[in-house]
Amino acid sequence: MHHLLESVRKAFGKAISPGIGLIGSGSVRTSHHIDSRKYGMDGGKKVKGRKEHIFVNTLGLPMAATVHTANIHDRIGAVEPIKQLRYSFPRLKKIIADDGYRGKLADTVKNWS
Repeated sequence: MHHLLESVRKAFGKAISPGIGLIGSGSVRTSHHIDSRKYGMDGGKKVKGRKEHIFVNTLGLPMAATVHTANIHDRIGAVEPIKQLRYSFPRLKKIIADDGYRGKLADTVKNWS
């Protein structure tokens, strides 16, 4: 997927490694057939299931995605995947996110040198 991302960015006249990323999340209901240890309750959205975080570049191309139980808050659930993005995309210096990602995640990005 990394090579495809590079090819598309090159075709659009962009640097191979993006400098800005965007993150968003969504909660997804799970079936009652799923093991209850594999889902949680997103209290803010009243959804019992899983939560996904999608990282995209300014062209809307996916850079990374992660899924975990819905009861883990955005600012905690996205920390590890976002740390990995830093090494995959060395030019990445700015992450655009909504207020759900403040706190630990914002501090992680601020400490990038």
